[in-house]
Amino acid sequence: MKIKITDKDQGQRLDKFLVARFPDISRTRLQKVVQDGLVLVNKKNQTKHYKVLAGDELDVNFEDFDVQASQPDISPNKNVKFEIISEDDNYIIINKPAGLIIHPSESHPEPDTLVNGLLARFPEIAEVGEDSLRPGIVHRLDKEVSGLLAVTKTQPAFLDLKEKFEERKIYKEYIALVHGVPSKAKDEITFSIARSDTSGKMAARPDDSGRPAKTEYEIIEKYDHFSLLKVVIHTGRTHQIRVHLNAIGHPVVGDNLYRPKKLKAELELDRIFLHSHKLEFEDLFQHEMHYIAQLPKELKTLLNSLD
Repeated sequence: MKIKITDKDQGQRLDKFLVARFPDISRTRLQKVVQDGLVLVNKKNQTKHYKVLAGDELDVNFEDFDVQASQPDISPNKNVKFEIISEDDNYIIINKPAGLIIHPSESHPEPDTLVNGLLARFPEIAEVGEDSLRPGIVHRLDKEVSGLLAVTKTQPAFLDLKEKFEERKIYKEYIALVHGVPSKAKDEITFSIARSDTSGKMAARPDDSGRPAKTEYEIIEKYDHFSLLKVVIHTGRTHQIRVHLNAIGHPVVGDNLYRPKKLKAELELDRIFLHSHKLEFEDLFQHEMHYIAQLPKELKTLLNSLD
């Protein structure tokens, strides 16, 4: 298939142009098409970041690429392990272990996620929510982040909790170990956040060109080259804590994605030192709900080694 780039499309990233042209195919799959060399620009391979120019000619070869492959599998899986902190008729409060992905996706279609485990134990949540891949899921934690996560068992609870998150009525407190010692014992970070056009990672934008974000931190303990922080987020941007702490020069220990390459990893940790420690919200009946999940063993052990 040949496509000629027109003036109105000039300047778009290649992957974004393809998403607009083929809306029934996910951006992840289209990026894989580009990566596999099945989209040529003027008969040459380009990256997904390439900015198309008027007059460019694209050769798109879907015949050698199964765009329907790797469909997410949401079948129940009783072998997925997670701890339930609390459960009632409307909510399941999970203490998620590091390494567990929240739900299947095209980039991770395997049925080994929290959702697969939840469906094995609570099949009634299959119809809860607005996305069949994320039944009952209102908020998420990154794969390598551990700690508290609220899952809803009924549609009224889902809609109510979703509204509370949107209105910033949920209290979320994390514990993080960061490189270095911040100059202020407590402070707030308000850089906006947007995805970088070059790296694809989230990035802090001091010029407010991204989405508004607010993170508060307070030093709990100081070590020679590290600090233990209490972190409270007031918005829920992707990788918000990691991006904000890195932006002020104190990346989270174990965060290989955002830690500057020049900063060597002095501690051995096969996960990020970020834990969702406290979660508070009003339930459907205006009852105050308070939950705490203590640091997992591997994080406690690392802290003890710093004393």
